[in-house]
Amino acid sequence: WIYDIEPYLIFEVANGKSLFFSGHRAYEMANRITLALEENKKVIVDTQIKNIVNQILKSKLNEIEVICNYSSMLQFRKILLGKNILWN
Repeated sequence: WIYDIEPYLIFEVANGKSLFFSGHRAYEMANRITLALEENKKVIVDTQIKNIVNQILKSKLNEIEVICNYSSMLQFRKILLGKNILWN
């Protein structure tokens, strides 16, 4: 699915923003995103989600957008909120 994304959609979401990538396919996703952008951007890649969250927090960004698959979203949410999704 990484290479099925339309480049112009990636450009709209990622252009002009700080880019952080994490998870099992972080390097592949970082490569795909940077190929779609018109300019070379500095990207931060770490396969450990907890490490990338710490780097985002250190960056003191006012706003972030997270684009991830479902399993990564669950891990990311647990780190940010300190809890899993509760199922009723």
